[in-house]
Amino acid sequence: MAEWLALAALLALLARGAFWLGQELRGWGYPPRADWELPLPPPILVAHRGGKGLYPENTLEAFRACVERHDCRFLGLDVRCTRDGVPVVFHDATVERTTGGTGAVHEMTLAALQQLDAGRSHTDDPRGVGAHEPIRVPTLEAVFRALPQCWFILDIKPGQPPCEAEVAAVIRRCGMSRRAIAGSSVHGRALRFRALAPELPTFFSRRSVLAFLLFR
Repeated sequence: MAEWLALAALLALLARGAFWLGQELRGWGYPPRADWELPLPPPILVAHRGGKGLYPENTLEAFRACVERHDCRFLGLDVRCTRDGVPVVFHDATVERTTGGTGAVHEMTLAALQQLDAGRSHTDDPRGVGAHEPIRVPTLEAVFRALPQCWFILDIKPGQPPCEAEVAAVIRRCGMSRRAIAGSSVHGRALRFRALAPELPTFFSRRSVLAFLLFR
C-alpha cells in the first residue's frame, strides 16, 4: 500500500511539474500564422551574414555579391540599433573584430558607425576595387531598398537599446512583410517582437524550440 501511495505521489508531482512547465511555456512554441511567401525552389541556399566566409560579413556589398555571383536570394543577417535608434546590420556588440574601430554599436550614432570600414578584416573586396575603398555598415532599410527581390532572416541581437519596434517599422515601411522573417535567440526579445508585430512572420527562439518539442 505504501508503495502505491509513493507512486501516486510521484505521479502527482510529475503531473504538477508538467502543468507548471506547460503554463510557463504555453504558446511559446507556436508563433502566430503570418502571410509568408517563399516561392524559391529547393534546395534553398541561405547566405549566412551575406556569405561571411567569402565576403565582408553583413555588408551590402556582400549581399549583392551573393545575389549576383551565386544566385542566392535568401540572406541571413543580424540587426542592432545605434544610439540614435537606427537598425543597422551588424553581428557583434562591439565594432573591433570587423572594423578595427573601438566601442559598442549601441553607444555610437549612425554617422559615427558609418565612418568605420566594415571590410577592414576581410581580404577579399567583393567589388573588386581594392582594399583601400572602405565598406560602410549598412542600415537595415538600405539593404531592403537595394535588394527588394530577396528574402531575409533577421536575427535581432541582444543588448541595448531595444530595437524590436524599429525593426518592425522598417519591415513595414519597405514593404517586406512577406519577405522578411524576424526573431531572436533571446526569448524575451522574440516575445516582444511578436507582441509588437503579430502580423509579421517570426522564427523560433531556443526556448520556443524546447516548448515545441515538449508540447507539440
